[in-house]
Amino acid sequence: MALSKRELELTAALLRHAADTFANKSCNDFDLPEQWTDSECRQLAAAIEESVDCEAFVELGTRIVNDAVAMDYLANRIREEMGE
Repeated sequence: MALSKRELELTAALLRHAADTFANKSCNDFDLPEQWTDSECRQLAAAIEESVDCEAFVELGTRIVNDAVAMDYLANRIREEMGE
């Protein structure tokens, strides 16, 4: 069953809140899943960087992204999917 519009709104709001909270902690590293290919990691990073105008990877060539930036990106994507 697909998420309802209200569930999507709540998810986006919670991700935005979490992104703000996580941005203030000392370490913002998040390891992407091991089963993702390097290409999938690069595609996600490119999408994040285009969407939020910020570098996604903590270090180029790694599988580690900035958690706050990734959450902000996902919140934006959910809102886009909802037509906002």
